[in-house]
Amino acid sequence: MMDNSIVSRPRRAPFGRHLPGELFSWQHIGLFRDGFLATDMYETESSYVVRSSLPGVERDQLTITRTGDTLTVKGTVSGADDKGGRYLNRELGVGEFSRTLTLPEDAGEDVSATLENGVLVLEFSKPQAQGPVTINVREAK
Repeated sequence: MMDNSIVSRPRRAPFGRHLPGELFSWQHIGLFRDGFLATDMYETESSYVVRSSLPGVERDQLTITRTGDTLTVKGTVSGADDKGGRYLNRELGVGEFSRTLTLPEDAGEDVSATLENGVLVLEFSKPQAQGPVTINVREAK
C-alpha cells in the first residue's frame, strides 16, 4: 500500500546547507550569530578576564563601555570583498554585533584592553586580599 501523505523537506543549497528561511539556517553560524558576540570570562588570582574572538575587526570599529558592573562590547564586522562573485555558501557573520555582560561585583576599575590577531582581551583587576584586621576593644565609659 502506498502512502499518499506529503512529506515536506527543506530545500538544500550546494554542499548540503539549508537555504535561508528554512527550518534551520546556517547563514548566521560563526563568531557573530544573529549579532551576538561569543565571549569567555574567567578569573585568575589577580584579575577577571573577558576574551572574544573578533577576526577582521579593527580597533576603530569597537566601542567598549562600562557602567557599574555592566560591560558592553559593540562593533561592526565588514564583509570581505566578494569581487562581484556569487556566494555558494556563506557562514561568516557580517554587520553589527553587541554583547552585554555582568562583571563580578569586585571587578576593579583598573582595566587593560588589547586587540591582537583578532582576539580582544579585557583584564579587570581584583582587589588586593587583605589579611585579618585586629579590632581593639575599648573600655566602656
